[in-house]
Amino acid sequence: MIYHEHITVKDYRRVGSSNQYWLWYFTPSKIITEQQIQPIESPTDEGGFHPFRDLVELIQIPVFESKTKDSIDFLISLDPYLITKNLYQKNEFTPVIIGFNHMRLVSSTHHPKKCLCVEGLIDIIAEMNVDLLKNLI
Repeated sequence: MIYHEHITVKDYRRVGSSNQYWLWYFTPSKIITEQQIQPIESPTDEGGFHPFRDLVELIQIPVFESKTKDSIDFLISLDPYLITKNLYQKNEFTPVIIGFNHMRLVSSTHHPKKCLCVEGLIDIIAEMNVDLLKNLI
């Protein structure tokens, strides 16, 4: 069972100091069904598959979630690759997933050549520590 918790940006220091590797998913305003990576608590697809939840379950990495709309200033100050206009598109706040080593941002879905997809998430986790992926083999 994965560790999953809803947090706010005020919890950053607590979470970062007590977890070596962890993911923070800043969730969209509303569920966008065509996105591959959905929040942990969203339903599975028709085949019972949930790409994000299933992947982090295999890897056993803690996941924390916050709303993008409540975290804009924090995200902008944290991630130099983040383009502000990409956080708000078509009148909706968009999702961002960030990988951390303690309190150090390692990579995010907004970094160059990353996507909010399983491959992008695997790239982020590999950059955090490639040994985390050993359960996928």
